[in-house]
Amino acid sequence: MTTNERYVLFLTMMSHGLCHVFVLIFPAVLGLLVQHFMPGPTPEGLSRMVLFGLGEGSVFSRELWGGYSILTVVGTVGYAAFGFFAVPWGWLVDRLGPVRVIRIFILGAGLSMGLIAVSPSLVMLAVGMFCLGLFAGAYHPSGLSLISLAVTERGRAMGYHGMAGNLGLGLAPFLAASVAAALDWRWTYGVFALVALTLGLASFLLPIRVERRPQSVNPGPGPNPAGWRSLVAPALLILFGVAIFNGLAYRGAMTFLPTLFESNFRYSLFGLNNLAQAGMLATIVLLVGIAGQYTSGRLIDRVGGERIVLAAAALGLPFLFLMALTTNLWLMAVSLGFAFFHFATQPAGNYLLSVYTPDEKRGLGYGVYFSMIFGMGSAGAALSGWLFDWWGFEVLFITLSGLFAMAGLLALCLVLRRGRAARGAARPDKG
Repeated sequence: MTTNERYVLFLTMMSHGLCHVFVLIFPAVLGLLVQHFMPGPTPEGLSRMVLFGLGEGSVFSRELWGGYSILTVVGTVGYAAFGFFAVPWGWLVDRLGPVRVIRIFILGAGLSMGLIAVSPSLVMLAVGMFCLGLFAGAYHPSGLSLISLAVTERGRAMGYHGMAGNLGLGLAPFLAASVAAALDWRWTYGVFALVALTLGLASFLLPIRVERRPQSVNPGPGPNPAGWRSLVAPALLILFGVAIFNGLAYRGAMTFLPTLFESNFRYSLFGLNNLAQAGMLATIVLLVGIAGQYTSGRLIDRVGGERIVLAAAALGLPFLFLMALTTNLWLMAVSLGFAFFHFATQPAGNYLLSVYTPDEKRGLGYGVYFSMIFGMGSAGAALSGWLFDWWGFEVLFITLSGLFAMAGLLALCLVLRRGRAARGAARPDKG
């Protein structure tokens, strides 16, 4: 690995881990946000939303939706921006270069978290979440484009990149919940705002070079499309479908993972209060995803990305389903199993996107891909809040299991398509 590739991995791994920390602060402090903004029978702060026609007796009043429903809608504002703005950010990556866009992400996210930390009302909280999602949406198109263009061993590099993301995912609930429990949820956002701004300024010291190399595009049987047509190739559209259903299941599960442990894990560990303990357990679960990322990254070049996505979805499905039906140590065990297999799908999906798209459309391709995962998938937060308020954890996680099963069925289509292409290539020419 060259010095330039080491710089690339350092910047992308640090940025990826922090990106997920920034986004996962919200579910870690969700209960505190409900208590702060909606302490009474009618959510405090909704009376200030006259501009939007919201208030007591409206469809957004607590009597009809519940506090978690309303706050998860606020979270969905950020998650939707996180996903859907990935497309214009991807377009900018192809024009400004991935390194510049990564720096914009880090500095913009830091300023946005500062805004959230001082937000006086539910409206300003939503504005801050939107800005955070807007800038956080820049990372995945830029970071993965940088790896695919500047690192030779893409499969292994994407495995390491995914591991860093999972480290951020794993540490976020515990760190955020611990700071919030000791101080306040505002301090949690304020501390990470300072971390982001520090890394953003330090990134200007890294002399990273990006050189576009010829790259084969092989999206399935038939001739390889080029340019804009490569973004509507059949296999790529199927991969986008996998991303949508995977994103819905992922966002719903991650939004309620700490809350699930608060409710259904009834042992007391290390003298922690319920909030900090739930954050610690969610951290352990998410850290197990590092092993899934590593295993996937090591197998991609030998097994193929399509097979890894299918196997991980099929093996992870029963664990997600059982999260609805178990408590205490059994809940911990099945959560660990789901985390391992779910996160194993990510390096494989990222790798397939780099195979299915040409260099000149790589940023836009990743933008569309992550708009499917995080943009379309952002509805999983609002859906999960609504399901939880009306029917509880059982119906919520059974529904998420159905969405994850759809991702598996579409992954099967990719495997069958790849097999048909391989058989066609092996068939002798009768002409």
